[in-house]
Amino acid sequence: MSVQTHRAASSAFPCDISDPDFEPDHSAARLRHLFADCLRILDRAIAAEQDLELAVGDDTSAMFNPAMINWLKAAETAWDRVTDQLGALCKAADVLPDSLLSKMSFCLSDAMGSTDLNDCDHQIQYGRQLVVQALRGAAASVAARDTAQLLSFAVERLEIIANRPFMFSDEDRAEDMPQQDPPGMTPY
Repeated sequence: MSVQTHRAASSAFPCDISDPDFEPDHSAARLRHLFADCLRILDRAIAAEQDLELAVGDDTSAMFNPAMINWLKAAETAWDRVTDQLGALCKAADVLPDSLLSKMSFCLSDAMGSTDLNDCDHQIQYGRQLVVQALRGAAASVAARDTAQLLSFAVERLEIIANRPFMFSDEDRAEDMPQQDPPGMTPY
């Protein structure tokens, strides 16, 4: 037997482990895969929406121009895919309710379904807390760092969405701004 053949025969891939207690966690792997897919689909939807915004420009009546139909369809289709993916993701997350990826999955879903800027900001803050939770401990494992990175990517997407005009209007932002006294006035 050659050295290469011997090495191949004694590889330590998980499928070669003969430990009777070893059972790969298929539901966690499926959740991680669906979560990463959701982020990719979310990126495409954000890009499609940005393309539409660039095509329309400041003229909102341009949305009704037949030349805009391709950008409009692309954005609508992309957001429909996000909705479908979030549904599949949350279904997989139900199986592992204590997982940080599950919690972020529901956070994404809640933020995407939100019509209130304060609620969306609350979900972003919660997402940031999940990232910190994933990195707790002096020496976070590779898996924990990978999870934290996925969570961080999700928070970044939420921040982009919350700051896009298609999600919340300027009026929503003005309503949520803290009321301040004009400069030079003494509050009593």
